Amino acid sequence: PRVDWVTPFEERTGCEVSVKGARDAQELTDLMGNDSRQYDGVLAPPEAAGRLISAGDVAPVNPNLVEGYKKLEPRLRDLLKRNDKVYGVPYTWGSNLLMYDTRNMDSPPNSWASLFDPERARKYSGKLVIRDSPLTIAEAALYLRSKRRDLKISDPYALTREQLDEVAEILAEQRPHVKQYWETAADAV
Repeated sequence: PRVDWVTPFEERTGCEVSVKGARDAQELTDLMGNDSRQYDGVLAPPEAAGRLISAGDVAPVNPNLVEGYKKLEPRLRDLLKRNDKVYGVPYTWGSNLLMYDTRNMDSPPNSWASLFDPERARKYSGKLVIRDSPLTIAEAALYLRSKRRDLKISDPYALTREQLDEVAEILAEQRPHVKQYWETAADAV
């Protein structure tokens, strides 16, 4: 309600916009996978974008029609490219934050090892609150990339079977120490 992007877009383009929200990435993936859907576009989070592309539930787009596309960092532009076709435009980027309570930690965390190293996780057993998302797998892969260089993890979003198995083992070791898995930031708070 505070930011009306729809009206100016409709006036400038002559397009009619109808917005349908989804609770989470899974609901969004289900909506887009429904053959009777009537959607011309989707604003997909990272954990859904790759699945939608792989399943053929989204069509390539013409990035030349997107103002400012060529000014985006090349690495960001390539995130949604498959076989030289562009399937989306990154609309935002951000950091994966690691929050902690200064009353419960001797020193601030300085790496993903604070969450994923089994000994460190054990130290905070019952106090860890972890995001319930495929992005957590990528975060664990980042931890494992620095701990197990022999796995040669170059992209935490595109793991080999061996890499994924090792990441799954790390997450399984962490599991007994997790108080809660959250889906929305409000759940974490």
